[in-house]
Amino acid sequence: MTAVSVPSGPRVQPIREIAVQVARQRDMSVVVSNASWELYEELDELLEAAEPRPRLAFCNSELEIMAPPSFDHENPKTSLGNLIVSYALESEIDLDAAGSTTQKLPKLSGKEPDESYFVNREGADGEYPDLVLEVKVTSGGIDKLEFWHPYKIPEVWILEEGKLRLFQFHTEKYLEIEESVLIPGIPIRDLEELLQVSPTTKAVREFRKRLRER
Repeated sequence: MTAVSVPSGPRVQPIREIAVQVARQRDMSVVVSNASWELYEELDELLEAAEPRPRLAFCNSELEIMAPPSFDHENPKTSLGNLIVSYALESEIDLDAAGSTTQKLPKLSGKEPDESYFVNREGADGEYPDLVLEVKVTSGGIDKLEFWHPYKIPEVWILEEGKLRLFQFHTEKYLEIEESVLIPGIPIRDLEELLQVSPTTKAVREFRKRLRER
């Protein structure tokens, strides 16, 4: 991860050029400090048709520009999502997928989660999801929990280097928890183990087999 300091009120074009360079890299992230909400929104619009298109996140005057997701990012993210849905099916828990729908709090923060879900309720416009999944393949960047804190997302799960950590929003801060409250009983250690199994369909079949044998 590379940090770039930008003076207050930067012109968007130099930042756009940085974003284009980042988009051509693998698992790269650049943080622009002293950025404005207006810069974030203007840059997002300018890059809408870019190919490849970098991802953007804004939080507390920091703008993070990230390379498009690589296989190392997308494979565990999708596999984890499939395992969670499999558990929900077996346990009769209702999930409504919100995917990577961009979440915004104007002037404060904006970001695409890696995956997100409404749990035991129908998704609705203007409402934030209950569960957010984040996969970290680079160090540094905007802290995931700091970003989601203003939204008060009930649970944020962070996968990094094969370790899955769960956090619950509690009295204005996130606390790490051993078991999910939203998806009770889901075996975290099984998830970590099966995320190492390829292809994903083999991991899902093994997970369902284990669940039915218990």
